[in-house]
Amino acid sequence: MGEKNHARCTPDECWDFIAEDLDFAAKYLPAKWNNGTTNPWGTETHTGRITKGAAYGLLARAMLYAERWKAASDAALEVKKLGYKLYKNPSRGDKGYGELFTNRRSSVISNQESIIEFGYSYDNKMDYSFDYFYCPPSDGGYAEASPTEDLVSAYQMADGKDFDWTDPVMAANPYSGREPRFYASILYNGCQWKGQTLYTYEGSTDGYALGGGTTCTGYYMRKLFDEALPKNGMRSTDLTYYYMRYAEVLLIYAEAMAQQDGGLKEALNALNEIRARVDLPAVSASTKTEFMKLLRRERMIELAFEGHRFWDLRRWGLGTTVLNGTHMKGVKPTKVGDNFEYQLVDCDGGSTRVYLEKYNRFPIPLGELQQNTSCEQFDEWK
Repeated sequence: MGEKNHARCTPDECWDFIAEDLDFAAKYLPAKWNNGTTNPWGTETHTGRITKGAAYGLLARAMLYAERWKAASDAALEVKKLGYKLYKNPSRGDKGYGELFTNRRSSVISNQESIIEFGYSYDNKMDYSFDYFYCPPSDGGYAEASPTEDLVSAYQMADGKDFDWTDPVMAANPYSGREPRFYASILYNGCQWKGQTLYTYEGSTDGYALGGGTTCTGYYMRKLFDEALPKNGMRSTDLTYYYMRYAEVLLIYAEAMAQQDGGLKEALNALNEIRARVDLPAVSASTKTEFMKLLRRERMIELAFEGHRFWDLRRWGLGTTVLNGTHMKGVKPTKVGDNFEYQLVDCDGGSTRVYLEKYNRFPIPLGELQQNTSCEQFDEWK
């Protein structure tokens, strides 16, 4: 039996422990599960069970956070060797990107991009409430999350040019000609949603307003919603949520290679593989600094709403720059005759965001300190 009281471990000791566990898991887990059992719909599958690829994927992610670049890129390569690929469907306007997030457990899309996923199965006694809380008001939703203009402006044009509100042509038609992931991820003024035109101009059903219950930025999420759900049936679905996709592994590999001497070419190849799926032109960089600007935007776009952005800013040391003393932006559309005008606005209602340096490390919970008297609180939280 281990000691009840133990002094706080060093960061390296913690990362070593995590790496050892995941190395062990990768060694003994199968690449695929296939023992003849069936899922509730009668098809042979083990979708969702942890595999060798999952262990290597988590190892790559952990080593990226630990800034152990070689270990991160090596683990990512092991995932690649197992045959994972980006999902593609040439018949779709988004080339298959958006289809991933409408993957139902009752009608599974066969794809080699999923590394770790969670599927929701429902019956008459169970509710699926994600759409209910986040969809626009016209759906009966509570609109509890509004994408910011900071995110929306990061989506490039289909030809790879950056979007710019100061360009009069772009500003006159801001949602025309964007790259495919924009249309798969964002609901905007004038878009098609559930067979109707969704409007976010001030005064409309789904219109811009501060105070909650509608959009405070002029936008709603689209990615992760089930468009097939009727407005009065938003609690009956069985969508798949991806905890890790191969796209993330490629981004991990790209970042880890860029941090190693001589790795910039491989880093660009991995980044451009992701862009190629949605027919965006390849990008180039001659320095690590230039590359990291490209990588940060690509992670922001490709992994939008999948739970990475806050942690990325934190590990990059950008929290105190991007999240402190700042105001996020939105767009207030106004209907003028048959046209619309768009005004950039402060979507924080005048409140200034706060992110202190000490937020880069959470405090040890009081209950843990009370149970382990040898463990000391971090200095910045004393």
